[in-house]
Amino acid sequence: TIAVPPALPAAMSVGVVFALNRLKRGQIYCISPPCINVAGRVKSVVFDKTGTLTEDSLKFAGVSIANEETFDPLQLDVSRIAEG
Repeated sequence: TIAVPPALPAAMSVGVVFALNRLKRGQIYCISPPCINVAGRVKSVVFDKTGTLTEDSLKFAGVSIANEETFDPLQLDVSRIAEG
């Protein structure tokens, strides 16, 4: 059997509330708070505006790296993008 410490669920809930408040200060709103625990491990975020909700396909156009407040120009050759 696996023993879960009694305070773990409460600690996780407090952590999620703390994270939600920090995100809200940055004007980032989370519609699924349980996803916050997983989001801490995310290295890439992909936004899809190709119409896959109305079409049954996905077309890859390229990659645009986000900086502090802007995005770099679209890069079509993703083999030159450094992981990091």
